[in-house]
Amino acid sequence: MQSNRNIKILLVIPSLSGGGAEKLFVDLLKHIDIERFDVHVCLFTHEIDYYLNLPKDIHFVYFRKRHKIDFFLIILRLIKVINKERFSCVHTWLLYANLLGIFAKLIVNLVYKYDFRLIISTHNDYVEKFRAMGIKGILCGWLVRVFFNKADHITSISNTAACGLIRKYYLKKQKVRVIYNGVDLDEIKKRSHEPITECEWFGDKKAQIIVSVGALSSHQKDFRNLLYAFESIAFKHPNARLVIIGKGPERLNLELLSQRLGIIPRVKFLGFQTNPYKFMRNATVFVLSTLYEGLPIVILEAMATRTPVIITNVSVANELILDGEDGLVVPTGEPESLAKAISVLLMHSDLRTKISIKCFETVSSKFNLNSMLKKYQELY
Repeated sequence: MQSNRNIKILLVIPSLSGGGAEKLFVDLLKHIDIERFDVHVCLFTHEIDYYLNLPKDIHFVYFRKRHKIDFFLIILRLIKVINKERFSCVHTWLLYANLLGIFAKLIVNLVYKYDFRLIISTHNDYVEKFRAMGIKGILCGWLVRVFFNKADHITSISNTAACGLIRKYYLKKQKVRVIYNGVDLDEIKKRSHEPITECEWFGDKKAQIIVSVGALSSHQKDFRNLLYAFESIAFKHPNARLVIIGKGPERLNLELLSQRLGIIPRVKFLGFQTNPYKFMRNATVFVLSTLYEGLPIVILEAMATRTPVIITNVSVANELILDGEDGLVVPTGEPESLAKAISVLLMHSDLRTKISIKCFETVSSKFNLNSMLKKYQELY
């Protein structure tokens, strides 16, 4: 049996580019107890967006993924690494890596007669997500139903998403564990006070700045809804400005939509930012107009900067926010409702103050990094 000081684990994620799951992965690596765990990390690309500053004792392995057929080649490479290193635990993140981990476990068990504990982490509400994906979503749901019970543990980032996994995809209740996303409050506080040089609006004391953060690579974040809402806001609030942070192929289409709506002079697309916290802290309001979510890290980060937040009524919203107390919740896909909520916060500084205090209390007590880290390390 291995010593508690050298439990050998492999963490697998496709990339460290962009999204909230990737940011959580990096935070986990930064704070994991390297006195207890011998940590190895497997990535499928060299693309890294996040500032790392990781412990030197973490070992990286890169598998080059170029085409969809590489799925099978990566399985073989993963099997080779697992069999050579004899990990006690393999922890995979996101659907693609989860399926790779399951197939690798089945083959290693069969061919090498060697078993390891497999933890797979889901970072979305699969019921909502797959419903929005159409035919592809039906296929993904079938894969989850057939294969996910082969894992030893399945983590979900909300009770709502966990219930969906159990009811819709028949995953075994005893295997599913809810681990809320956690944010590093100390890092956010420190970095949120860095100066903003990327946008002159933040130096204008009269400006009322609405900030939103998310990948511009799909319709999930529904930035179109936010732009339509801001068309109304721009008419009613002459000092309102909208700042969108994130990268992706949808950026040009969103810029064109802003132009058609006549709001382009009051909208800025700043691309991916390694430090979104300084923009959040200096915003008047933070908005996430998403269509589906797991447990959105950007909302937690905005709450940690004490900025009032608005989120659309996705399945996890009721676990995050009590409407009117630590944020506002509006219907998905309704720009009129979103515009009304934004307008209320822009006009009422007392409500903004109340929400900013309450939202920080919520994220500090329920969604802190130490709690998340402890629960993952218990599984390892």
